[in-house]
Amino acid sequence: MRYLEFDANGHLVQMLRLNRRFGKPNLTQLAHCWTLVNFLANLDAIESSKTGDRK
Repeated sequence: MRYLEFDANGHLVQMLRLNRRFGKPNLTQLAHCWTLVNFLANLDAIESSKTGDRK
């Protein structure tokens, strides 16, 4: 399964593929993973706004 996330500008922030060898992920694992993904995405957005870098 693939999970897509887009930021406010419609850019693809992260694509996460869940590997079957880990079995079926539970909601807690997904929540932790998405928390980390969102945290990293926010850090990247903050850094981009500081430098004025637009990708």
